[in-house]
Amino acid sequence: MTILGDSKRNEAKFHIRPFNPSIDWSLDIAGAHLTIRKAQTQNTTFSDVLSSQKDLNNIEEFYLHRKGTFFIALCNEKLAGFAALKHLKNSPKVGEMKRLAVVEEFRRQGIGTRLSSAIIRWSLARNFDYLLLRTDVEEKATPIYENQGFTYVGYTRSSNDYEMALSLTGKPLEPLTRFSDLPDFSFQVLTGELQVSEGHTSKSSIQNELKSFNSRTSNFAF
Repeated sequence: MTILGDSKRNEAKFHIRPFNPSIDWSLDIAGAHLTIRKAQTQNTTFSDVLSSQKDLNNIEEFYLHRKGTFFIALCNEKLAGFAALKHLKNSPKVGEMKRLAVVEEFRRQGIGTRLSSAIIRWSLARNFDYLLLRTDVEEKATPIYENQGFTYVGYTRSSNDYEMALSLTGKPLEPLTRFSDLPDFSFQVLTGELQVSEGHTSKSSIQNELKSFNSRTSNFAF
């Protein structure tokens, strides 16, 4: 399996390492994430770090103590980005990639790719079968996921999110189209109608299929 981001480019400048609760502070990351969110969206629901993503307020408890992981990117010891992997306790071979973000001043330097690669390598080392994620249709990180091999497998209408999956073993993705099979996974299910197909890896292909799906199920309650 080819993993992007293994280049030594900028190695002296940027450093990717696991979150260390002994020296790293969750609230620093939560604050950075809130700043990034406010810059990316008009949603002003979250006014401070304590009302923002609660998982980032206690990374050690939410990720590390639950058999997941969290990586941070540093530039001269300044936080440049981060990414997380949530272990799905009822699906031990499946992980959810979350919170991939890069601080504005450090973007377009390959950090997002290197962070996602760190998550993939960590998962491979622990014999995960699949990685899942959900991303807003306007999310700028989507090309990173595509280039890493993630496939579009669904859509959540209520939040306008694409659902993507990556097989780490070469196993087919079809079983993952019914996310209800994963008891602690939060994706909303398209009643099993939207199926993974060969070459179904671009936004345009899933958009076309979603358009057809929505026309057939316009009266469904999602």
